[in-house]
Amino acid sequence: MASKTRKRSLGRTNQVLSSDSEEEETNRFGPHEVEAVRVELLAWYDRNHRVLPWRRNRNSKKTEEENGGAPMDLCDQKFAYLVWVSEIMLQQTRVSTVIDYFHRWMNTWPTVQDLASATQEQVNDCWTGLGYYRRARYLLEGAKYVVNELNGNFPEEAAGLGKIPGIGPYTAGAISSIAFGKHEPLVDGNVIRVLARLRALSEDPTSTSSKKLHWELASQLVDVERPGDFNQAVMELGATICTPKGPSCGECPIRKHCQAYRLQQRGQGSVMDYPPKVEKAPPKEVHLSLCILEEIMQKNGKEALETRFLLVQRPEGGLLAGLWEFPSVIVQKEASKKEKKLLITERISGLLGANVEEQPFKIVHRSMVGQCTHIFSHQKHTMEVEWMLVSRDGSAPDSEEEDSQPSIRWVGGGDIGDHPLTTGQKKALGLLSKCTARVARVGDAPTAAVKKAKAEGGSKAQKTLVGFFAKKNM
Repeated sequence: MASKTRKRSLGRTNQVLSSDSEEEETNRFGPHEVEAVRVELLAWYDRNHRVLPWRRNRNSKKTEEENGGAPMDLCDQKFAYLVWVSEIMLQQTRVSTVIDYFHRWMNTWPTVQDLASATQEQVNDCWTGLGYYRRARYLLEGAKYVVNELNGNFPEEAAGLGKIPGIGPYTAGAISSIAFGKHEPLVDGNVIRVLARLRALSEDPTSTSSKKLHWELASQLVDVERPGDFNQAVMELGATICTPKGPSCGECPIRKHCQAYRLQQRGQGSVMDYPPKVEKAPPKEVHLSLCILEEIMQKNGKEALETRFLLVQRPEGGLLAGLWEFPSVIVQKEASKKEKKLLITERISGLLGANVEEQPFKIVHRSMVGQCTHIFSHQKHTMEVEWMLVSRDGSAPDSEEEDSQPSIRWVGGGDIGDHPLTTGQKKALGLLSKCTARVARVGDAPTAAVKKAKAEGGSKAQKTLVGFFAKKNM
């Protein structure tokens, strides 16, 4: 009896194993399907690809390729640098946003050797506004590694590229295939979406088994002769045709190979059911009291005061590492106004090395200017912003002496609008533009300055705090 039970159990086990194997097999592409997808997708790409400054396609059917793409005669090593920088910039960022930043970057550091000689602050300045500042840090660290450890040359294989700081499997595959023509796959969000729809994959794309399957499928499909172009073609398809919402299936060159499209045609769901949506954890709520501290330096004629603003540098590790911002302190959401005021006052006094509420300082004016919110990938910052105008008895300390303190910096009122600040800090500074008390206290010269700047074409306005305000309000 026990023997019969064991046989039935083994039979059920074999059925399950067989079922799993069959499911895995149906997920794979057949040889003829692989060849058809390669040919049809590359033909579409050659006709329809976007012309971008970090991209080149020797088989392009676009006449403007010579004018807008990367130079065809650029050596592989220099082209690898372009591909690397662009791929890092494109992470979590739209192509249309990246283009201007890419040109500015290449004008500043045209080679990996040039980048390796830069400082982190210079790199951050160039990156300001692009977000996810850790990417800028990785680019500098990566450049130093390539120059110091690899004699200035990028490895051609993905395995070697993966040893460079900040380069993961996707970026390694992109550089290896696009710049060096190596037969390497890559998987990003666009590729996952295209593959999930081609095979109607209903598994959570973030699961370990699903990630493995997507890499296997991408490896299966990548073209042997044109791996870089093919990888870009899949990403281009995902970015322009096989989009998350409202995909243009009628324009897709490989729709006849798409299982999700086939199911949709039968009335069995939608192409947009693939890949299944994964609920993201809401960002952590962080509440801060932020103070824009402005110090009166001297009287500038009869109309306005010359002032400067206090900035503090963030720690070298963690969110926005090493960047400059207005003084702030994390507070409890339920904290009273009195408690918040006390905490930010203590923070500022600690930075100045003296109690800002006592001699030699004098608080000329202090008031709330508003609240703003900035959302990061995993945090939501709600900032209550106040403006504090101070003066101090006697002559102010020498600016070079104060700037020798590594954690603080004074920036002139005429330069703060042009200073590299993160988007969240710009939102806080923007609130000051609506502060009528500032005009009353600092003077009405800003109005005349704005008019003069407009008359001169606006170039000066961009380099002043007044210009920053004017630009936001125009």
